[in-house]
Amino acid sequence: MGPHCLIITGMHRSGTSLLAQAFYRAGLFMGDNLMEPGPNNPEGYFEDKDIIDFHNQVLRYNGVDTWQSAVNLAHSMRIPPDANPNGLALIEGKFKGKPVWGWKDPRTSWFLHFWRKLIPNAKFVFVYRRPEEVVWSLLRREDFKGYSSSRVKRSLLALRHWTLTNQRILDFINSEGDASLLIQVPDDLENQEIRAKIVHVITKIWDLPLINLETLMVEAYKPRLLRNNVPASINVISKTSFPVRRMNSKFSQTKRRLLSRYSLGDGFGVDQNVNNRRIKSDKVVIVVTPSKDIYSETFIRAHLDCLPAKVITLYGYPLPNYTDNGEVLYVSSRFENRVQRILGRRLFNLTDFSLHTNAVKKFLGTSHADVVLAEYGHTAVAMMNICKEEKIPLIVHFHGQDAYHKVVLDDSGQRYPDLFKYAAAIVAVSRDMRNQLIRLGAPENKVVINPYGVDLELFKGGDPANAPKTFIAVGRFIDKKAPHLTLLAFKEVVNNHPDAKLVMIGDGPLLEACIQLVHAISIDHAVTFTGSRSHAEVAELMRNARVFIQHSIQTSDGDSEGTPVAVIEASATGLPVVATKHAGIQDVVIDGQTGLLIPEGDLLGMAKQMELLCREPSIAGKLGKAGRERVEQEYAIESSISGLWNIISKSIESPSGIQDSGNQQAN
Repeated sequence: MGPHCLIITGMHRSGTSLLAQAFYRAGLFMGDNLMEPGPNNPEGYFEDKDIIDFHNQVLRYNGVDTWQSAVNLAHSMRIPPDANPNGLALIEGKFKGKPVWGWKDPRTSWFLHFWRKLIPNAKFVFVYRRPEEVVWSLLRREDFKGYSSSRVKRSLLALRHWTLTNQRILDFINSEGDASLLIQVPDDLENQEIRAKIVHVITKIWDLPLINLETLMVEAYKPRLLRNNVPASINVISKTSFPVRRMNSKFSQTKRRLLSRYSLGDGFGVDQNVNNRRIKSDKVVIVVTPSKDIYSETFIRAHLDCLPAKVITLYGYPLPNYTDNGEVLYVSSRFENRVQRILGRRLFNLTDFSLHTNAVKKFLGTSHADVVLAEYGHTAVAMMNICKEEKIPLIVHFHGQDAYHKVVLDDSGQRYPDLFKYAAAIVAVSRDMRNQLIRLGAPENKVVINPYGVDLELFKGGDPANAPKTFIAVGRFIDKKAPHLTLLAFKEVVNNHPDAKLVMIGDGPLLEACIQLVHAISIDHAVTFTGSRSHAEVAELMRNARVFIQHSIQTSDGDSEGTPVAVIEASATGLPVVATKHAGIQDVVIDGQTGLLIPEGDLLGMAKQMELLCREPSIAGKLGKAGRERVEQEYAIESSISGLWNIISKSIESPSGIQDSGNQQAN
């Protein structure tokens, strides 16, 4: 047998077949006696019948005839005396000579330590899915039809299976974390950042020679096979079960912990010193973000992953709707809240909003929250009265649009004076933003500048002095980043330097317009649009570029950047930055020392600076080196997290507001 063994398992109907399909097509040999596709898995089960028979024999040894009956064994599975030699004979006969091999079988979840001892170098990919979706999938294929005619009783049995099976998985991960990876289906398949990290762990850290795995994972995911409307009754049973809710929470925390562990030194995540500080405090920090999509924002993700406390995330706006483990705080139109709504409205004259507010208050109380960190000003406004009534310190972290955009200021901004008065601390990411918040009425002694930080191990290694004339831009295609102005400036560069290239990374509402603009001004040959890319891919593209460019502007409705993280990442890589004198960019880039700054809208000025670096690669190298040194001193991720934790700690100690800290500024 080859040295590379990968075992895929998880609760039945959790999406293991979907993942197995991708691994199989990437080169994982999964046996020579695979089950045929069926109505429930039209793409294939990718389960070897001999592996299944072996597991079923052990189950029968324990007095149960099917996996559905194994729930009665709880944690008392007995292994027969001949299991070791039979297991070795099975895998040697089936997988000998295969360079990368393994299998997929949900029953493996009951035999994890057995296989780990038998195959010490084996790696395990565990798949999990929301419990209500698993239950509904099991009931639809009539797995427990013989148990009871009651769908409620069958649902309860399925949930018990889900809980006990996944508890075994978590117990194994806690003891064998270095050999384990946890994937949530379908969520992680829809998240490019997490997908890329998963593939990196499997192919680079575990060194499994699987080809084109990320693309195959995307191709294998078919929403129609996984996205089903779960009946309200099953939702109620799942979401009101304390063991299920607790297991969901454990899964979320464990997945994050595993990925953070693999992040150390592998080009992902944050610096090891930051992760070593994780959970050193007994404080509970509730981080509230407008939506789960915000989790893809690198600065918010760093807060969630790296703060040295117990971090619980709430998502939703104007009030949080659910937690990071999928627990629903309040759903105004679903059956599970019907009784609560009827009683609340008729007996106490409560509205849906007040019921929702009460649900959030109750969650903060049961979570023993020490402080609430609200990402964005409008989120803080929504949480302000709740925190005030519950006497919980509130920190508001501004990021950009929430401090400048006229639409936001006309709406939530009207309540900023009350927010500024109650908030224990107000966090800005740049000097320009701090000044803007003070203009909006924030007390100077409460506004603290804490710049974003980047991973200095991932973003490094650029050599602009020896790189080709490749310019790179990274960011969403939106008005305030003005990608169309970047293209118009680059057109001037191409006129004088036909060999110049521009790589634009990102997606957004202006992407198609920019593609059409490139055609219209005849620079198709020189511009590449990559779409969204993982952090690792962005870092690699930066390492091969000469210059980073960003033409950020303040829009006509006042929208503005905070501090574009990509600018910091480019400087960390060692690239010179050509950008506008806009918001936090002016804190990061020192004009003439680490990059070249021009006024907003000055296309010819931008083209002139870009052409300078085309002609003088040595200047590009000098600016890039100085930029790297500056980021090392001012914008390391550990410095950013340490600064934020200092703000949080002071806010817990002195909820009335941080004093004498308003002068903290980026140099």
